[in-house]
Amino acid sequence: MNSLHGFPLPGPKEVEKTFNRGKSQAVCNTTNTVIVWRDNKPVYMGSNCDELEPMGSCQHYSMQEKS
Repeated sequence: MNSLHGFPLPGPKEVEKTFNRGKSQAVCNTTNTVIVWRDNKPVYMGSNCDELEPMGSCQHYSMQEKS
């Protein structure tokens, strides 16, 4: 979070309150892309070489279903 000055992204407390698990938000400018998504806790990722699209999906381990 300390390196993300100038990007209008929600802070970790706001993400925990308003995002459901799996929800994401991205901000792009001419050289950088920053994405925040909610897993167990907020995750922030910044990149200067990747674009937002194509966005893929993944599977998450479920402790209730044990799969």
